[in-house]
Amino acid sequence: MTKLKTPMNTKAKNLLVVLILLVGTQIQLFAQGSAFTYQGRLNSNSVPANGLYDFEFSLSNAPSGGSQIGSPMAQDFYAAFNLGQDNKHITTIDEGGVALAAIQGLDQKLNEKDTEIKSLKSQNDSLSQRLNELELVVKALAEKK
Repeated sequence: MTKLKTPMNTKAKNLLVVLILLVGTQIQLFAQGSAFTYQGRLNSNSVPANGLYDFEFSLSNAPSGGSQIGSPMAQDFYAAFNLGQDNKHITTIDEGGVALAAIQGLDQKLNEKDTEIKSLKSQNDSLSQRLNELELVVKALAEKK
């Protein structure tokens, strides 16, 4: 029996990577406070900032125009899996949900591949039957000569 090799598509690869990262590494995350020390100057409308502000951070490999390195941000998880209360937090429950979503996505891809394989096997059987019939016709024609 010939095994069919088909490349895994990008979404399936991404789901597999997330699954491996979340389940395989078993990293335990601890909640951290929101306080941090900023050593610089933060202005709002040319006046020193005072009050509550929302910040978004990411680590990149260049001062500008680089690629994000390190762990994905909460926005990435929320955009990919639509899990959690919002796109600002990742909780341990969300990680379980992401792992479950990754497993479900891989299962869906597996089912799609199984359906495709069944279809290809059916086509192969049909073509094999037609080839056998053509071989009989050719043999019969060759015997008439």
